Amino acid sequence: MADSRTWMKTTLVGWGSPSETFGYTDASKVCDHANEGVAVSFQVQEDCSITHGNAFCAAVTGTSPYWKLQLWPMNSVSGDGQPDMSGTVLAETAAFQGSAEAGWPYTKLLKTAFVAPYAATAGQTLCLMVNYSSGTIDASNSCTWKYESGRSMYRAGVGGYLESYSGSATVWYGNGTYQPVMTVTTDKSYDLGGYPLLGDANYYMGVSGYRYANKITVPAGGDIEMHVVGLQINGSISNGTDSIIIGAWDSDGDELIADNTISTLVSVGQQMGDIGFYLGAAEIYFKETLTMTSGNSYYLGIENPGSSSLYGAFKVFDDWTADCNRSWPMGANIEAAVYLPFGGGWTDSWAGSGSGKTRFLINPIVSDIHGTASGGSAKPSTTLTMGVFG
Repeated sequence: MADSRTWMKTTLVGWGSPSETFGYTDASKVCDHANEGVAVSFQVQEDCSITHGNAFCAAVTGTSPYWKLQLWPMNSVSGDGQPDMSGTVLAETAAFQGSAEAGWPYTKLLKTAFVAPYAATAGQTLCLMVNYSSGTIDASNSCTWKYESGRSMYRAGVGGYLESYSGSATVWYGNGTYQPVMTVTTDKSYDLGGYPLLGDANYYMGVSGYRYANKITVPAGGDIEMHVVGLQINGSISNGTDSIIIGAWDSDGDELIADNTISTLVSVGQQMGDIGFYLGAAEIYFKETLTMTSGNSYYLGIENPGSSSLYGAFKVFDDWTADCNRSWPMGANIEAAVYLPFGGGWTDSWAGSGSGKTRFLINPIVSDIHGTASGGSAKPSTTLTMGVFG
């Protein structure tokens, strides 16, 4: 099959979207008035059943009031970014009290079932809210709800986080350039809403032979073949005269393509001698094209070729629990892995500083994707989709 990179370059997203970069900002709201809350607006991708709401409690002061997670439509007539609460709520949970973790990471995922699931249709724009229900609520009895983790630099879509105003009436304010964390659970293989994460972290590569990679498993049975020509890396890699290796390896740590050693001296990033930018992204290309096929796993990332001072400040997302993976592109088919030399091998499902799975902000750059030959033909048997892998 002819190489189609002259008319198509696709970034296979393991986080966010191909155009996004990420600057981490952690934000929560103390809700100590009855008309305060947080929310996320989102668009429904296909007909589905919405079964749960997922909110993140960062702290409880005194005795928690009772709350409900509610699903409302967005007002498309005169709402100006406001939920349409003029009718009947589409779905809601039973009243519950907030709770947070006693130790790090403090924030707790509260996955709560709706009393009755909501049958959503493709194209709808909906809003999941944390709303006060009952109980004493004041400065001594409140909950702190996490509503966003990081600025998408800079992309705004239909969805975004909303924050209510404490005043004589509830007015919702929003920002679509941050990553909202609240989600709803669907009967599909993915969730809708935001991207739940603890945040990002920088990792440093001061030991020769260490590799930091995303393990990507191409789903079996999909008859997929794709050609990867490089990586999009969020963050920066720097420190004077050092070099990095960009490559792809198998489960034994053996090279799948020839390693490409790149000196940081050739790059102009945030500073002379930097690759990339801590609030941006860089594209780095392989020496050879990597072929990835259905049912196989590949490790794509960066290796320290021998420097004791290499500063690899590329970023990694920390998830709370395995449930968080349902909201991320590629779901459970991507995970961070670290390779230790001298017989150490790969550590899969690497948790970083978090308590759940994580992933590096490293996305494969795909030159083409098609079906593999079967029965004498090589007709395409796959459809590229955004956000859903497999």
